[in-house]
Amino acid sequence: MKVARNSVGTLADPWVWLAIAMAAATGLTVLNGLVGWSWLEGEQASDWVQAIGSLIGLAIAIAVPAIQHRWSERRAVERQLTERERNLKVFLDLARAAYARVVHTHETANLNQPLAVEFRLDQQAHLRRDLQAVHAMPLDRLDTAYSITAVLQLVEEIEATIQLLDPATQHEQPVFIPAAGTTEENRRWRNVNARFKRQVSRLEWALREIRNPGQDRLLGD
Repeated sequence: MKVARNSVGTLADPWVWLAIAMAAATGLTVLNGLVGWSWLEGEQASDWVQAIGSLIGLAIAIAVPAIQHRWSERRAVERQLTERERNLKVFLDLARAAYARVVHTHETANLNQPLAVEFRLDQQAHLRRDLQAVHAMPLDRLDTAYSITAVLQLVEEIEATIQLLDPATQHEQPVFIPAAGTTEENRRWRNVNARFKRQVSRLEWALREIRNPGQDRLLGD
């Protein structure tokens, strides 16, 4: 069960001290405007003004450094979050690029056409470059086991897809399946497409988790 935060500040909150100082200064100004200092005599008025001024100065002396420290902490946290997002986005962009190759291959197979050798070699070359780019990025830039696992599984999918595209292991010409309306090639790449999409979705989830921790995991994770 989540406990709601108390909206009333405490003396540990620097904004409370700043509010005290402002309230004291405002009250002093109003009092002076209404009745002046005629109710006090001589040194009494001077002592009161000095005492109230000291309290206001103390409140400001406590509040201002504390507020500056809090802002500094928030900037540090923001820099950390931005750096985590930047590191993960590099892997996510590579995953999306590889996924785009697979989508293109699936769309070609979806036309119930055999994948030409030239097409296979071209897609292989793109995926090899994507794979090299992933390997070039150190995994220690990622700070969660979930995102690291997603990248490792992405690498496995790319390697398996490169092998699947190898003309030396090319499957025989696809045979039309009247019952399903698709070819074996189509079905094969549809499954590859789904697996790649899964890894991209995992990395997208990990990216959202940086700013919004506690969101529900993807089904199956």
